[in-house]
Amino acid sequence: MQVAFRCAGFSSPLRRGGWRRDLRFRRVRQVKIAPAVFAKLDIVAAFDAEPGRKRDKEIKQPIYGMDELSSFVKKQNIKMAILTVPAAVAQETANALVRAGVTGILNFAPIVLSVPEELMVNNVNLAIELENLSYFTQE
Repeated sequence: MQVAFRCAGFSSPLRRGGWRRDLRFRRVRQVKIAPAVFAKLDIVAAFDAEPGRKRDKEIKQPIYGMDELSSFVKKQNIKMAILTVPAAVAQETANALVRAGVTGILNFAPIVLSVPEELMVNNVNLAIELENLSYFTQE
């Protein structure tokens, strides 16, 4: 069975009961994905400005320095990245991902990235997601 989803703007509820259009994405693209595809997605590595720092939680994936990002992405033929960096370095990091050959970014950074038209960026705004969740869980 294939599932169709829209990677464009979505409607989200306002507290006053109305709806607004959230246009965080530049273009609409419909994609059909077989559920088995999701089972094949693996997070294979992490990159950090301080890869050797002590962490509170053990991470299964290897953690590399940012200087190794480009070569790793090219060597492993990585096409998607999850961006979870401060706003101050998000554009610079996205530029490095684009140069390395990434074609899709799931962006958790609190800025809108400037990327080439052929690159797909999905922005995740946790404040909006929490607003949606709180609206639908109210009794």
